[in-house]
Amino acid sequence: MAHYRVRVKRADVEVEVDSSDKEYTESKSKELFAHFEVHGPTPTPKKAGLAQKATSRAREKPLSMVEHVRSLLPKSGAQYVVAIGDYLEKHGGMPDGFKTRDIADGFTTVKYKHSNPAEAVRQAKSQGLLMDGKEPGTLLVTSTGEDWVKVQLGTGIAE
Repeated sequence: MAHYRVRVKRADVEVEVDSSDKEYTESKSKELFAHFEVHGPTPTPKKAGLAQKATSRAREKPLSMVEHVRSLLPKSGAQYVVAIGDYLEKHGGMPDGFKTRDIADGFTTVKYKHSNPAEAVRQAKSQGLLMDGKEPGTLLVTSTGEDWVKVQLGTGIAE
């Protein structure tokens, strides 16, 4: 089930509405702001998923691998592989692919102990969460893997 959180800040007033009904969330946030007469720029609402632990406000520091992986709540070696691979592609400067040793280094960074990281990578690949990258020996997260990340963050599946 989808979950919606809208947080809007105008001047010194901040309103947050959290519900599983999108229309209710939007209408309630507008209704609450109608009670406040605020002058100044009106920022657009920021939306965040339920599982996302970071606040919606703009980040001054980059997202760390540990924060990203913890927000996804992985439960298996294959899920840890996807979480780390997703981070490496989107935030780690490896959009063209990563290697198994990068995943093993990520396991160390997030303090996840796995007796055989290469086996976890193989399992993720056999589950359709990873695919071969353009360069030999590199891997990419598949759209199925990205959908899992979106579901874990509460942002739904891309269409």
